[in-house]
Amino acid sequence: AVQGAAAVFLGRVLRDQPITIWGDGSVARDYFHISDLVAAFLCCIETDPPSKLYNIGSGEACSLTELLDMIRKVTGKTPDIRYTPSRKLDVPVNCLDIRRAKAELGWEPKTGLKEGIEQTWNFLKQINV
Repeated sequence: AVQGAAAVFLGRVLRDQPITIWGDGSVARDYFHISDLVAAFLCCIETDPPSKLYNIGSGEACSLTELLDMIRKVTGKTPDIRYTPSRKLDVPVNCLDIRRAKAELGWEPKTGLKEGIEQTWNFLKQINV
């Protein structure tokens, strides 16, 4: 099953299904590509890092509205977005501080949001989710 807002939204666009957003789309998250996570794991395996905990992400917050705009640009499609009341459990902004990973592991994300969405879109089209 496809998980995560970007992949779920892309899958719904591919199948011409509506996308449900809780709230006004201002909730923001730190999106990053799986290849950057794998690279961070490899840095941890290949070095003897001084810390044992690292935040791995892009270091930038992106709202659902911004994510949907990027999806429109990448896919050339305008998704049917349905807004519902916000949920109290949603943290308004979640953005990770990746400075320790950069400093101690020599790691930083390489795949930008647009590139990651393009790669995911092309993959989902290939497997026809």
